[in-house]
Amino acid sequence: MISYIRNYLTVKNYQNDVSTSSIEPWERVLFNSVIVLSITLFMYTAFANFPEQNFNFHYSIGDYHSFCL
Repeated sequence: MISYIRNYLTVKNYQNDVSTSSIEPWERVLFNSVIVLSITLFMYTAFANFPEQNFNFHYSIGDYHSFCL
């Protein structure tokens, strides 16, 4: 299992190197930073707002159920 994960990450790293090979190193760092920042902010927003969304959906499920009938 660990070797599978290691091979998967190696392939993804190779794909990233090939796809960003035509840009300069500082541009690659900037590009990767924007990607990591975007994923981090998305995950933070998802985890920070999930309890609120789940709470609201729980109380409005009756409205959806009566609408579908």
